[in-house]
Amino acid sequence: MRSCIITGLLSLWMDLTSGAINIQLIPQYPVIGESATLNVTGVTGKILSFAWFKGPKTAFDYEILVYLPASPVSLATGPLHISRARPFPDGSLLFSDLSIIDSDIYTVKILTDKQVEEASVTLAVYGACGCSAGLSAGGIAGIICGTVLGIVLIVSATFLLYKRCVLPVTEEQREISNKKDDPLTEYYNVQTATAGFPNEPGSTYMALQYESQDKYSDLQP
Repeated sequence: MRSCIITGLLSLWMDLTSGAINIQLIPQYPVIGESATLNVTGVTGKILSFAWFKGPKTAFDYEILVYLPASPVSLATGPLHISRARPFPDGSLLFSDLSIIDSDIYTVKILTDKQVEEASVTLAVYGACGCSAGLSAGGIAGIICGTVLGIVLIVSATFLLYKRCVLPVTEEQREISNKKDDPLTEYYNVQTATAGFPNEPGSTYMALQYESQDKYSDLQP
């Protein structure tokens, strides 16, 4: 008897927590500044209340709002309330004027006269260029800083290679070109080379020969 009761309670709990509902994102690729609807479908029975949460958990700390159709005050806000989010009686949630910070997982928990159902959906907000804007401001700033740093490193490496390799070769070619274009350098080189040769051997002999003849003539009476 006890086992039958336990089995019945487990079956009832599984029925109450079964996730037959579904959430459709309309439009599928929402853009910053536009609107998007988290459209709930497949609800079984009459909705008594539902709550929306930011994130996959359904704890109170993540609650955005609670909607009670039969209550005079049908809407109650939670700790993570979003003023741009508006609920519909069928459990859906409308976001207006989408922002980057809206990109997240959203979970709905619906209580009907038959069961309790939950479902989650991922809302990714896209920029005007069509790229996902799901990154936080810090992530975008990090990407920009990394790109700038990479460009600076590339420029620095290119300058060092130019300074070490290309610049010395250019200076050497300039010096060679200056030497070829300077006529005084060639003149002094030729003069120095000519001055380095010794006098011809015959010049000294002839000088001695003429000098001896003069002395012999002086001695004769």
